[in-house]
Amino acid sequence: MMQFTLVRHSAYATAADPAFEDALEVCEIDRSQAYRVRAAGGALFATHEEAQAAIAGARGHFSSLRMNGAEVFVASAG
Repeated sequence: MMQFTLVRHSAYATAADPAFEDALEVCEIDRSQAYRVRAAGGALFATHEEAQAAIAGARGHFSSLRMNGAEVFVASAG
């Protein structure tokens, strides 16, 4: 079963475009990756749509854990 998480936008993660430094995008992950995302403090979503909706107004920081080359987003508490 696939799950989804939020990561730093690929335009910054791979192309270093400064306009996307704080931007997020949805990343599909498998079960073993989900365990590592959760351990790093990242959020897990059952659907792509649920993850996409979480981007609006998201605040937090990026973990050192990378999924598909992009840092996992960790939402601030509250």
